Amino acid sequence: MKKKMKRAKEAKARWENEAKGKVESFVKKLSLQWKVRERIDAANAWAVKHPKRTATMTIGALVCSLCLGIVVSLYTPQSSKDIVGEIENVQPMFAGLQSIQNGKNVQVREVGQLALRGQRLKGELDSLVRIPIKTHQDSALIIYKYKQLEMIVANLKHQ
Repeated sequence: MKKKMKRAKEAKARWENEAKGKVESFVKKLSLQWKVRERIDAANAWAVKHPKRTATMTIGALVCSLCLGIVVSLYTPQSSKDIVGEIENVQPMFAGLQSIQNGKNVQVREVGQLALRGQRLKGELDSLVRIPIKTHQDSALIIYKYKQLEMIVANLKHQ
């Protein structure tokens, strides 16, 4: 399966490179045919010689574009629908976010309680291990608490 995915990715990359090369050569041919570079250089030279005209033409084009946009927006028929009615009710989304946050808070609290329980068990284990003469019940309790501590540590590692 991985080999097929790898081959598919390689084929896609080859196709993209071929298409990119074809597009680049097409654009180069068009730019040479239309003499785009020479025209840009000539326009830049004219703009350097006539800065006031260049600024006036630029500002005029922007003003025309603004006026055209205003005219189009004024004469475009607008629907009489209530815009507020189209807005989706976001209350369920906020309720979902709140429930997620509550779940995270519960998880953080439980992890904290688990860590405290592990620290308490470690203290109890240390005190049981320090007993010089242990009974069978003490040894069984040490093993039981040690297994509990192992489970807590494993659970905390997965959190």
